[in-house]
Amino acid sequence: MKRTTVAVVPVPPEPRLTPEQLEERWPGITRQRLAQWRYLRVGPDYIKVGKSVFYPLSSVLDYEQRNTVTCGGAA
Repeated sequence: MKRTTVAVVPVPPEPRLTPEQLEERWPGITRQRLAQWRYLRVGPDYIKVGKSVFYPLSSVLDYEQRNTVTCGGAA
């Protein structure tokens, strides 16, 4: 019987933002507001590890896209 060797290619982890980094990205949105959003289950998806909270960049970008308001257009 012939054995096949499979190479495992490590995948780098997705970039994540802390509440502090998200607070810098979104002026006017405080860490307290983000905590309230998590409690109310609104806002971007997040990861909780112990007491630490992280926002996957893809979730932040998706949330921004879903909340983009398009202005203008044909009259």
